Amino acid sequence: MAASRIIAAWLDIYQPDFNPIDETDALLEAYDLLPDDAKAPISVAFGNFVRNLAKGYVDRMPGVHGGTATNNWQSHRVKLATLSAYESGDAALIKRARQAFVKQLEDNLLPNGEVLDFEQRDAIHYVVYDLEPLITAALAAKMHGEDWYALAIRSGASLRKSLDWLAPFADGSKVHQEFLRSRVRFDYERRDAGVAGFSGEFDPKNARNVFALAARVDTRYVTLAQRLRAGPTWLDVVWPLS
Repeated sequence: MAASRIIAAWLDIYQPDFNPIDETDALLEAYDLLPDDAKAPISVAFGNFVRNLAKGYVDRMPGVHGGTATNNWQSHRVKLATLSAYESGDAALIKRARQAFVKQLEDNLLPNGEVLDFEQRDAIHYVVYDLEPLITAALAAKMHGEDWYALAIRSGASLRKSLDWLAPFADGSKVHQEFLRSRVRFDYERRDAGVAGFSGEFDPKNARNVFALAARVDTRYVTLAQRLRAGPTWLDVVWPLS
């Protein structure tokens, strides 16, 4: 199968840099969708890769300092650690990924439903960036028989509460002018350079994926996901909405 050959060639070359902005989960999803006979020739190499990826992220996260230790970068680190840990089947790595997930909920989600990045960036754009990787991790846990979505956080914050906070901006009942009060200079530089999305109202279409994922964890979001009419194609294959 061509997909198997492409993944094999990629595994021979790629070395993770553990930068969550450079790395994403598309490869993990692609491998997961392969039939067993296509996985067989690359299963050992892929198993080594995901084990190293998971271990690399969980080993590095405690040593991350500054803003990216708690903002959307960390949410993406948690997602990559979680997906690769589950793909590896290593119980110890899964446990460490879960601990990192809980810590990010504690560090990033606020009791009123907002997320840390919204306080800093004044942009729904970054709420999506925070919540999409976290709900992806929660969905991966659900697919392996664990409920991370309902995990209790001492502050009273929760992934469900933050998704509920985001939902009115996704269904259009609330609007938000993006980045007006951002505390990050780079946001203004991108706005002044005319980069799309760094001025004007948040576009609800940008919340398509996060609610497509959320609908597989919490059926309250099914109607919204269907109204937004899009989501990751692979998700419709492996977990179609009823």
